Amino acid sequence: MKSHVRTVASVLVSLFFVTVGTLRLKAQIVNGIRAHLDHSFVIGNTTLPPGEYTFRMVDNTDLSMMTATSENNKVSVDFIV
Repeated sequence: MKSHVRTVASVLVSLFFVTVGTLRLKAQIVNGIRAHLDHSFVIGNTTLPPGEYTFRMVDNTDLSMMTATSENNKVSVDFIV
């Protein structure tokens, strides 16, 4: 009986900490994300050619806007997320 109570208590304590931890977590993109795209794709009304792109959050937009920039910096498109 004591081992059963200990098991239940440890599970409840673990669930408490997991629940508290998840409430404090926020998924945010801090660094740029690099991607190789083998096909053209559309952002808004702009069609971008295949290639290497970096996606990053735009500063001072309250995490509501991103930019996609090609590897050679020829193409850059901002979009709302």
